[in-house]
Amino acid sequence: MPTVKTAISLDQGLFERSEQLARELKLSRSGLIGQALEEFIAKRRNRDLLARLNLAYADTPAAPRPAAVRAKQRKVLADAW
Repeated sequence: MPTVKTAISLDQGLFERSEQLARELKLSRSGLIGQALEEFIAKRRNRDLLARLNLAYADTPAAPRPAAVRAKQRKVLADAW
């Protein structure tokens, strides 16, 4: 995958801590930031999916679900995938 150069501004303390962590993990600064962004994006995606699942099942009665509720659940989950 091609890479893109970018410039970012960081608080001095955050920059120094990230430099230290990159050295400990034997990563480049770019590698560390890329890995951190991947993890952050994955966590947000998982949180969004959980919210969608909670929404889909929020109205679920204990008895067999009516067709309207099943349709709502399918739509919410289909949008997530």
